[in-house]
Amino acid sequence: TVIIPNLSLLPSYLSPHFNHQHYSELESFEEQIFLEDTVFDKVKNFLSSSYFLILFVGYLSQRNYIDIMIFIIIFNILALILVSLFIRFSKQKITKSWRKRDLYL
Repeated sequence: TVIIPNLSLLPSYLSPHFNHQHYSELESFEEQIFLEDTVFDKVKNFLSSSYFLILFVGYLSQRNYIDIMIFIIIFNILALILVSLFIRFSKQKITKSWRKRDLYL
């Protein structure tokens, strides 16, 4: 079984960790909308298309099913490491930029 995370949940790893959430007039999180519309859509699209590309190239090169699955497992581990580092650095940068704007710290 190949485990693929629900990539639409990626922005939620950042937004709840702010010290203060900033509401818009529609009572939605402004940071959440910004992150969903720009950065994480690109990450989700890249990861989704890369799984298809791995399977397609493996099929064209007539690789074993086991070889393709081993490569996907290695790719999942590397993607997990890269996404977790990306989330950590993004969280630090966004939290630092919002700390400058917060009046209630």
